Amino acid sequence: MSADGASTESLPRDAFAWCGESIAHWAVRRPDAIAAADSGSTLTYRELNRTVDAVAAALSARGVAAGDRAMILCENSVAAVVAIFAAQRLNAWAVPVNARLSTPEVDAIIDHCRPRLIVTTDAASPNAAAHGDRLAAAAWPPFAALGARVADGLAPGAPEPVFADPRKQVAALIYTTGTTGDPK
Repeated sequence: MSADGASTESLPRDAFAWCGESIAHWAVRRPDAIAAADSGSTLTYRELNRTVDAVAAALSARGVAAGDRAMILCENSVAAVVAIFAAQRLNAWAVPVNARLSTPEVDAIIDHCRPRLIVTTDAASPNAAAHGDRLAAAAWPPFAALGARVADGLAPGAPEPVFADPRKQVAALIYTTGTTGDPK
């Protein structure tokens, strides 16, 4: 521990093969340390690990499987962190999208990535809430407790190939935009 009480423990190089494995690591070693926080909520590593498991189970129950895309229409928030890691625990592709994008930009991404469902981080973003309203997002556990809703009933694309080797497996699909171009 350092003088301010923060952990100085470091991780060995290449300690984790998969995204999110570090959450379970710290849930055992520093369960009560703060792992994620925003203006509305705070989760310790223990709580984050449990919440990611619960959300992954909820996503799976809604049909999200390995190789699917799960779009997270968000701004920085605990709900976004949880949704991204939950998708990754299922070997689904997390697709984080800035909620400040315009309707045509969001729709272009939806048309391109063809997600199984869309999580909107409403409590963290009026823009996400507006997109959620437009997409008929609904509150369902455990997302409602995070201030998020889910839009499903979309026309998802076929699942992408899944690889046992984490160096070959996609964890996230990131779209970028420019001032003059479409999301790509």
